[in-house]
Amino acid sequence: MSFLDKMSQGTRYSTRAANAVATVADGAPDKVLAFSAALFADQPAEGTDGLSDDEIAKLASDAGVPPEVVARFPELTFEPWVTASTGAVFDTGVTGTPTVKINGAVFRGYLYTAGPLTQAVTAAKGQP
Repeated sequence: MSFLDKMSQGTRYSTRAANAVATVADGAPDKVLAFSAALFADQPAEGTDGLSDDEIAKLASDAGVPPEVVARFPELTFEPWVTASTGAVFDTGVTGTPTVKINGAVFRGYLYTAGPLTQAVTAAKGQP
């Protein structure tokens, strides 16, 4: 999702990072999890420029993404898909991350302890 572009000082970090992940999914799908984990581990703070293209490429390389796949990042091949999929997700009621849906309804309770979410899932399942 690219909804944090507005928080990256005009560098469109979210779009560039999402495009890079999609490029890896297309060219080296077995490296997507490692690359995604690296991006999250080095996630920049909101309100900063985000990672540069070179920094994104280094994280990908360090995660084992082949050089020929990394070389495709600047083409932004998947930018239209990133934009369309972000819009489609927002059209479903998602307003940010994390968002949890239970049977299609957005969970409005507190997500950071097991109790409320567990209760909501149990209730949706129909258990006492």
